[in-house]
Amino acid sequence: MTKEHIIAVLAFLIVLAGFGAVWEFYFRGQVEAFNDDLDHLDDLDAQLTKLEETFSGVKPQVVVQAWRGEVEPWAEAQRVRQSFFTMGEAFEYKPVPEGEFPKFHYEKQFNEMFTALQREAYSMTPPRRIPNTTFGTPLPQEAMQRNLAKADVEANLKRISFGCSIVRMMLDADVYTLDDVQIWPTRVAHGELLDMLTVGLRFTTTAQNLVRFLDSLRTSDRYFSVDGISVQNRRLTSPWDPLLDVQLLLTQARIHVVRVKNEDGEEVDVPSELSEDVLAPPPPRSATGITDEFFEGQTTPDFRRKWKRPSTSVRVIRWIRLKLWPF
Repeated sequence: MTKEHIIAVLAFLIVLAGFGAVWEFYFRGQVEAFNDDLDHLDDLDAQLTKLEETFSGVKPQVVVQAWRGEVEPWAEAQRVRQSFFTMGEAFEYKPVPEGEFPKFHYEKQFNEMFTALQREAYSMTPPRRIPNTTFGTPLPQEAMQRNLAKADVEANLKRISFGCSIVRMMLDADVYTLDDVQIWPTRVAHGELLDMLTVGLRFTTTAQNLVRFLDSLRTSDRYFSVDGISVQNRRLTSPWDPLLDVQLLLTQARIHVVRVKNEDGEEVDVPSELSEDVLAPPPPRSATGITDEFFEGQTTPDFRRKWKRPSTSVRVIRWIRLKLWPF
């Protein structure tokens, strides 16, 4: 074999290897993407054909109007229930600022929240007695020893804020003494729809104030449930309106939230799916969700879209011009 033959063979092999590299590292991915686009096009074509068959001869504005008539009442009911199952400002607190040690922030907020609560109780006429409790949260000295993390600090501050809101609610109910507040663990109920928060209360009040308090719970625009009550009158011989010893189990509820990732990959809290027995939309009455009688007199003679699918060769040429052709 002469030198010229060897050079020609090497040149041919180099060109062949170049074509192989271009195919492997560029064209193969493009062809696979093209096949995926074709599959997606077939799916869209099938959906379009189904929609054309389902809504053939129907005015779009009529369908939209009918669908709104089905959905909007359900959406309004959902908004009403979300405003009913809420805790309001019961869990408001100051989060840990950036650059501050969580345990120091906890100590500061702990003292501020309980000091403000005691001032409110003692400023009433006559001064009200409230329980000496931390609602199950650690004292600042204990937090210093435990070296609580930021999440633990904020969870404890939420619990304190909720406990303080309960005490303020009882002070607004004009109880004479509030002897004990026990916050029960949160439980999820009603098909993971609601977070139920029960509080055990022990206090003294007059019969008139007790009835007024229970009536305010019944007529409230938020969810309250008295799960148990015990009333004792230990002052039968009192010439004045006697103070009743009351023990009460009071439950509030809020929409249960779940942590999910949004489109940006960030974790956010969103309301869980509402159970079908409470907030489900009305079931469809036909294949389109709307009765056929509704469309009588609302059709057009030729509403169906005139569209013909291009051949495979035409689609390939269009794709090459779009993806590969540089000019």
